[in-house]
Amino acid sequence: MEAELQSFKIAELRQDLSIGIEQLNRGQSTTYTQDHLSELFDEIKTQGRSNLGSAK
Repeated sequence: MEAELQSFKIAELRQDLSIGIEQLNRGQSTTYTQDHLSELFDEIKTQGRSNLGSAK
């Protein structure tokens, strides 16, 4: 059972990586610089807190 779960997780990870690579090849990516990282982190925190608030 454990081996089946691990195989499933590996297959899922490979699929996610494949999708990401395809997106990169199509130019669907965002480049962040050191100057923009704090803004990105603030957006992530805000979204996470919003998700936690709506889960109640």
